[in-house]
Amino acid sequence: MNKWEKDFSSEVKQGLIQFISIHTVFEGFEYQNPTKLKRFLRRKRIRHPVGVDRAIPGDRIPQTMRRFRTSGTPEMAVIDKKGIIRFQEFGGFNFKRVERLIRQLLQQ
Repeated sequence: MNKWEKDFSSEVKQGLIQFISIHTVFEGFEYQNPTKLKRFLRRKRIRHPVGVDRAIPGDRIPQTMRRFRTSGTPEMAVIDKKGIIRFQEFGGFNFKRVERLIRQLLQQ
C-alpha cells in the first residue's frame, strides 16, 4: 500500500483513487486494541486512513468482515467507483496483477 500510495500520489490528490485499511479483530480483543494499533501504524509509517471494524454485540464476527465476507487478515480488496468488488483475496496476492487492475480501473 505504501508503494501504491507513492506511485499513485497524483491520482490520490485528484481524488481518483483512495487507499484505506480496516483493522478487523475477531479474536484476541484484549491484545489487539486501538492503542497497539496506533503504535503499529506509526512504526510501519502507514498514513492512509485506517478504520476499526465495529464489533456486533454477541457476535464474534465484526460488521465489515461479515458484510464483505472476508476470511481474516490480511485480506486485500479493490473496489471500483461503482462500489463493485473487482478483486478480493485472503493472504498473499499477485502484486503486479492487482496493480494492472488498478491502472485499468483508473482508465475507465
